[in-house]
Order: sequence, then structure tokens, then C-alpha cells
Amino acid sequence: MACPPAQGVHGWFPHESVSPWIHSLLGPPTGTSKRLVSFASAAVRKCLAASRHTKFECTIATIPLEWNGTVEERVAAHMDQISSAYSSTHSASTDELPSRANLEDFRPNVHASRTKSVDEKSALPWRKEAIEAADLVYFVGHSQGSIVTTILVASLVDQGILDPARQNVCILALAGISHGPFPGIASIVQYLQTPASAQLFELNKPESALSQCYSTSLATVLERGCRLVAVGSWMDEVVPLHSSLLCGYRHPHIHRVLFVEDAELTGGSFILHLAIWCIRLLNRGLSDHGLIYFLSPLAAGSLVGTVSRGHTILYEDLCTFRTGFEFLVKEVGCTETNKLIEVPLPSTTAVRPDPFGLTWAFARVVSDPAVRSDAAIWAYLIETLDRFDKWNPPAGPLRDAKAQLAHGIRRASFRK
Repeated sequence: MACPPAQGVHGWFPHESVSPWIHSLLGPPTGTSKRLVSFASAAVRKCLAASRHTKFECTIATIPLEWNGTVEERVAAHMDQISSAYSSTHSASTDELPSRANLEDFRPNVHASRTKSVDEKSALPWRKEAIEAADLVYFVGHSQGSIVTTILVASLVDQGILDPARQNVCILALAGISHGPFPGIASIVQYLQTPASAQLFELNKPESALSQCYSTSLATVLERGCRLVAVGSWMDEVVPLHSSLLCGYRHPHIHRVLFVEDAELTGGSFILHLAIWCIRLLNRGLSDHGLIYFLSPLAAGSLVGTVSRGHTILYEDLCTFRTGFEFLVKEVGCTETNKLIEVPLPSTTAVRPDPFGLTWAFARVVSDPAVRSDAAIWAYLIETLDRFDKWNPPAGPLRDAKAQLAHGIRRASFRK
């Protein structure tokens, strides 16, 4: 087996020169690319050790890709780091970046958007060679890094550096910001205002240039045969579940996973188990009729008071990285002719979703003949509904949600 490269792409960090008080208060960022590839390589070794591949002498090439900036700046920088002579004197700083390139121009010929500084002594051609020679290539991206990774992989495929027809390629998207962050956090992020932080909210708008570029790249990646594991995190304080779970897209090469801490799962509410049921629907190719979108605000963590760690804690668990690699080597029965399907979502810019949306989404999904005809899915729903009467949420959004779901349950007949 040729060595499988593990490549990590960190999320957006508030730059120290822009927000030094953040760094002094919270310390340096923890979700670095080096940390991501360290966990990814450990997961790969563990999976290979437990499989028939133990007879192979396998070296894992770890490639941490680090740079701060907007999505297009980072894609261009990472392409330089992979495919060109790259100077190690370049630091991961927005200070050295050129002016922003037009999104329409930076893919697939991303090299045009950066001026190269060639230092033959510090060139890293082995990165490109390792990727080209590998049987398996495993990318890990967190938050904004998931968007960067998807566009980067599409560019590598377009330029022939990656060949999904010959290689198994997978992206592990951890709390990916595919449909944007919670619109309500804009008032907090404004204190860290940079071009990169402002750009995150462009993903809330399906018609924006960044969203269109991401959608095109995602189609390239999936239709050419790459896999993508989208991991959402329960109580994520930054990214809603419908965004991290890629609910606006359908393709057999997308596998969705929900990260939940043990304590939450043990005493989990009805909402948690309903979200898990929705993810099972999506992984079986069925529609959730927008139900996860309306559950997302109920699964949000907090950025004030008792601050949640949902957005970061998922990359501290080795099992998360194993899940991605296991899907990479799994047979999924999909050919290159499968097209990416875009599923319109309700407004992703609305701070407060339609109050009746939850009722109607639930009623529609439990009335769907395809859902009713799937014995395993239907049995899990009935098991989940057994928790409903015992669920006694506190006053506030969760109690309102119970009332809305009660209307949906009354409207749906549970006789097949």
C-alpha cells in the first residue's frame, strides 16, 4: 500500500494583530492543522492495525496546511504549499497575502491568484509526489477549513494531482460551515471584523459567489468519486446542524454523523433523538423535509454566559477521525455518473425561523411513503416517539418546540 497522506486544514482564527485580547484571554488556537493531522494519522494507524492491512508496511505522510485569510486566499496558499516550491519563511499570516482574487477566477487555476516566492532549499515537492503516489488520501477540515478543503480538493482533481478513479479520497468536514454560521452571532463576530470573518456570512446566502463556488467544487469532488463525511456537533455555538450536516445537498458519497458527548447522549432529550433519526434518514437517501433545519436552533450552544464547546470539542475525540477513514475504505455502491442534487433550504439568513415550520416539517416527514416503507427507519421513529410524553423541557424555546411537535404528531397518522 502506498503511504496514505493525511492532510489537515484548520478553521478561521481571529488574527492576533486584529484581536490580541482574544489571544490573551483564551490562549492560542487549539484546532491547528498539525493537531488535525496528528489525530487523523493516529486514527488511520488504528484502523489499519485492526484490519487486513496489518501485513503492509505503511508510512503515513502528514501534511498540515496552515494559512490565515479568506477562503480564496487560503486555497491559493495551500495549492502553493502542495504543488509548488514553497518558502518556509512564509508565515501563516494575512499580512503577507496579496489582494483578494475574484472567486470566479481562482478555481481551478488558483496559482494565478498568488505571487510565488521560490526558495529551492525549502521547497517541499514531496507533498505533491506523496499525494500522487498514494492509494488513499484523507483530508480533514474544521469549520471554514472544510470549505477551503473542498475547493482545494476540487482544484487538485481538476489539475490531475488527485485521481479519484484510481485513489480513494475522503474529506472529513468537522463542523463545516457549508450553509453559513448562525446569523445571530454576527453581532458578536463584528468585534473581530476582518475580511475572513465577514466572508463566513456569505455562505448564508445561496446566491453569493462563495456559495456558488463551493457548490460547484462540491459537485466536482463528489461526482468524480471522492467521499465526504460531514460531522455536526450537538450544542455547536457557531454552526447550525443543517449547515454542518450539508442538508442542502444529496449524494450517495455524503455520510453524515452527529458528535454528542456521552453525558448528553445518556440523558439526551427527545430533540436529540429526533435529530439522530433525521440523520439516519439522510444517510439512507431519504428526505427529512427540512426537519433538521428547524431543529438546528434547538441544538445551538452559547457564546455568552456559560460558553459551549460544541464547535471545538469534536476534534478532541479520536473516534471522530476513525469515522471518516472507515467511510473512506467502505463500499458505497456509487458510480461517477451520480449527480449532486441541491435541496433548497428555508432562509439561512433568518435569525428566527418560521415558528410553524417545525410542525409542518415533522408532519410531512412522517407522512412520506418512502419513510413509512423503510421498516428500520419507522421502528426507530416509533421508539423515539415513546420519549415524547416523558420529555419535560423547561420554559422557553424547547417547551415551545414540544407544543409545535405535538401539533405535528396529531396531524400525522401513525398507522401504516
